[in-house]
Parts: sequence; structure tokens; C-alpha cells
Amino acid sequence: MLYFLIVMIFLSLFLINPLLLLLDEPYAIYSPPDMAEGRGNHFGPAIVPPDSFFMLGDNRNYSFDSRFFGFVERSQVIGKLDSIYWSWDENTRRIRWERIGSSIDSIVESSSQGREGEKQNQWPYREFEYVKAYLYNLDNQLHAHHALVKNSQLDKTVVGKGILLTQKQVDIIIETTNQDIAGLIQGLSKSYIPHHGFVFYNKAHQPAAYITLCFDCEAIRVYPEIKSPGKFEELSEKEIKRLLHLLDRYRQIINESKLPIFDTPFQYQEYGKGLR
Repeated sequence: MLYFLIVMIFLSLFLINPLLLLLDEPYAIYSPPDMAEGRGNHFGPAIVPPDSFFMLGDNRNYSFDSRFFGFVERSQVIGKLDSIYWSWDENTRRIRWERIGSSIDSIVESSSQGREGEKQNQWPYREFEYVKAYLYNLDNQLHAHHALVKNSQLDKTVVGKGILLTQKQVDIIIETTNQDIAGLIQGLSKSYIPHHGFVFYNKAHQPAAYITLCFDCEAIRVYPEIKSPGKFEELSEKEIKRLLHLLDRYRQIINESKLPIFDTPFQYQEYGKGLR
């Protein structure tokens, strides 16, 4: 957007084309009507010439665009994507301040490092090659000793060989886990009987990190532990809603992996009996 505006300013010396685009937009609101009162609100119709562009600003009341300086020839468009002007996470409904102002090249490089090794200041704090989702603990025997990985081996209660996740799913897990999830680690209920997990494997196909999930407990555990997860305090209704939304991101990936999710430990136990 910033570069778009800069290009329009530099091209503002163009002559106004008498033919401009006319749209029937009864939903449009012009308040205050500074820019719209003049040529901006009374123009058209228009035919855009070949190899030309009709530039439109995102705020029609204040945008000095092609309604005022005319069409822009393709040869005059010399801008190149360089930096992120605005970044919004539609899943968590938050502004991603850490991405705003970042160069496009750095974002691409950071994404490509997913398989070669995450940044040391972000979980999982170590290199990994791929991630699998698992179902385990169907007999509900793992409580305090609920580790999915023990002595670099999967727990004996793990069902099947796991489901290999896509890079997009892995990115969602990492992004979610690196948010403030102290409330989920503490748990929104007193019990913790996990039945699902994600395991991050290194190049030697050994577990490098993992997450266990208890959806009916509304809680998770992360290994290695999150650095400075934040001080846990009594949660507000707004904070609980935010945490449940993050938990749903993990749940969605488990659902996409076709692993069953039940409402009670008893249902997991019955499901396990059916597998024997």
C-alpha cells in the first residue's frame, strides 16, 4: 500500500482523462465528502486503454487516484514488492506487529527455514524436518506421566504410524504455539488426560519436540517448554475466549488428519476397545 501511494504521487502530473469509470454504488458513504464532492464523485463512464491501469485508493474520500490524475501506463509502473505494510491474522483476530515493516525477502527466507531449523527465539527452538499428528492414551492411563515421547521413542500407547502434516499445518502449529498460550499450558480445567499430539522429527527421524493435547480438558503441554510463557493469572472471559480459539486451531489440524476427537475419556476407551 505504501509503495502504491508513492507511485500515485509521482504520477500525479498526468493529465486528467475526461472519461472516468461510473459505478452504481448506493451503499457508498461519503463522510466527510472532501475529495468526493469534486471530480472524484462525479465522473464516467470510462474505457481503460490497453497497457494502462486505473488506479484506485482504498479511501475514496481522501485518495488522490486516477479520478484526478488519469490512467497510468504499464511502462510507468516500476514498483516492486519490498516490505509488509499491514499484517492481520484472521484466525486469531489480531495484528501481527512482528511482521509489519518486515521485508518480503526476510519473510520468504524465514518461511523456507521451517524445515532447516526454526529461529532460536521461537518454539520449537531446534531444527526439524517434518511433523506428524498422533492419537494415543486411549485407556486413559497417562495422567501425570503423560509424555508422548519417552527416551526418544513414542509412547507404547500410540495408535498407528501417525499422520504426516503439510507445511501449512506445521506453520499454523508453530505460529499458534509461539503466541501467549500460558493459560492453555496451565489448563482451563483441573484434569489432564491427553489423547492427541504433534511430534516434530529431525533429519535422523528422531523426535525433536512435541505437543500433547487434551481437548476435553481444554489444555496442552509443550516440550521443550515455552520460554517465558507469561505469568498465569485468573483469566477473564475475553482471555478464555481467545485461548479456546487458539485451541481450536490445533483441533482443526487434528480433524484434518482424520483422527477422532471425543467428548469424554470413556469414549476414547470404548474406541480403543474397538481397535483390538
